[in-house]
Amino acid sequence: MKLTKSQQRLLRAIEGFHTIGQTPSQLELSKVLGVSQPAIFSCLKKLERKGAIRRNGSKHRTIKILIQSED
Repeated sequence: MKLTKSQQRLLRAIEGFHTIGQTPSQLELSKVLGVSQPAIFSCLKKLERKGAIRRNGSKHRTIKILIQSED
């Protein structure tokens, strides 16, 4: 699956939070990556459509990574 550089950066940031046992909020991701929350929301939706992550819309902070980021 081909991910854009922005999608790769977001996926790596999520992985970073997961390594310390946390699931990040969109606000936390926007601060870490220096982009707006709407940009994070849009990128998360695209990652979900591509099958890279899965979110549970009825629960906050539920991002499950289905693929590993490319280095």
